[in-house]
Amino acid sequence: MTLCCACLGILAYTSGNAQLIPLRVMSYNLLNFPLGEIVNRLDTLEKIVNYVQPDLLMIQELKTEQGLLDITAMMDSLGYGDFANSAFVPMQSDPGNLYELQQAIIYNQDRFTLKSQYEIITAVRDINEFVLYINDNGLATGSDTTFIYVYVTHLKSSTGTANQTARLEMANDWIDYMNANFTGNENVILAGDFNLYTNTEPAYVALTNPNNTVVMKDVFASYGNWTGSGFAHKEILTQSTRLTQVGGDGASGGVDDRFDFILFSEAMTSNTNEVYYAQDSFLSLGNNGICYNQNITDCDTGNPVPMEVLQAIYYMSDHIPQVCSLGWDLTSSTLELDISDYWCRVQYGAVKTQVILHAAQGEQGAWAIYNFSGQLIEQENISVSKGNNNVDIDTQSLQTGIYLFMYQNTLGNKAAVRFIVTR
Repeated sequence: MTLCCACLGILAYTSGNAQLIPLRVMSYNLLNFPLGEIVNRLDTLEKIVNYVQPDLLMIQELKTEQGLLDITAMMDSLGYGDFANSAFVPMQSDPGNLYELQQAIIYNQDRFTLKSQYEIITAVRDINEFVLYINDNGLATGSDTTFIYVYVTHLKSSTGTANQTARLEMANDWIDYMNANFTGNENVILAGDFNLYTNTEPAYVALTNPNNTVVMKDVFASYGNWTGSGFAHKEILTQSTRLTQVGGDGASGGVDDRFDFILFSEAMTSNTNEVYYAQDSFLSLGNNGICYNQNITDCDTGNPVPMEVLQAIYYMSDHIPQVCSLGWDLTSSTLELDISDYWCRVQYGAVKTQVILHAAQGEQGAWAIYNFSGQLIEQENISVSKGNNNVDIDTQSLQTGIYLFMYQNTLGNKAAVRFIVTR
């Protein structure tokens, strides 16, 4: 019997049902959007957004407020969330610069609330702060608010000592702000186009300095220096999507640089925290590592990202979207119900993992397993008894990582728990 999504609502990203489904995050340099030499790109961006379905989109190279509003309306029309945008603030840094680029966010109001925003002024471009909190059902009963401090930046571009120094000065402006305002335990995301050429560049060293008040982690730091054809993990490179320019705009040269980053505070890189980076969820979208110095569309062999989306990435910008997921565990695993009525607990065994599912009554329901990229892995209808029920999960076919088990009955009562698969 096929799981009835309309009856149970488990698979839909709606405000009531998506609470423990991972939060999908995307950072993207949109290349002079909506201006520049390539016009009518909103429908191109729509293909990418609809494929990823981010709950939080962090934008660089935004030129106009109307462009921001158009993207928000497009995302809202896709039907997987209720979207709003941060206020568009014209660039305040370097007021004499006529080539102004700004950062902004668009967020799913079903999952986030924007508490505040602020601009850190530098000699080159603003660094934008957005303070979000997760819409946890427990807030109504007095639970602590879980804030995420999101910073979106676009460091100075180009090679040369002067540009390296400018990037370092921008990085230090941000670090000084963090040192003055934070304790080090906060949930912090720093994302954007960093324009870094090596892992020894002073700005990178400064941003990832373990002596900073807020220690920021690059999840690919262990891969080493990403520069050069001998680098073993070309799948993390982010620019350029094109071997030659498209419409005379953007960088050419093919996929061979790592300019785009999402860094996480140390507090978010442990899955014991209430909100955390979901391990192994990071993608340089569409780059499977085989199109070095080529077009992103040359990464088509064995690529789970469809060609239509690869083509959209090619035409949309000279940067590749950076995508990852955030896991979170807040007031209770039962969302809207008292924990004595419905709850889940995991028991790990040598051969199999077992979920103990507690139900308030005998009933019909269904369970589903998601990975922490938000993809449905398995689903099954189930009859449960009042009290504890054992659900055996065959983990042999699951890759190493973090998963979400979610149960829901025909009345909409639900419970969820995460579990870990290791080898």
